[in-house]
Amino acid sequence: MKLIVGLDVSSTELDVCFLTDDDNFPVLKEASFENDQISATQIKNFILHYVEELNIDQIVIGM
Repeated sequence: MKLIVGLDVSSTELDVCFLTDDDNFPVLKEASFENDQISATQIKNFILHYVEELNIDQIVIGM
């Protein structure tokens, strides 16, 4: 299964959408984060969580 991470980046904020290519899983999560290192780490942790929980074999990140 593929994890798709959409990012909308501004100077102060990161809007993120996590979804898969599986029709049984709609959007997993939509969230806004501050544009800083702490938030980047949080986004990475969400990705790692979904990889493990959903047995993801491919990650696609787009802006």
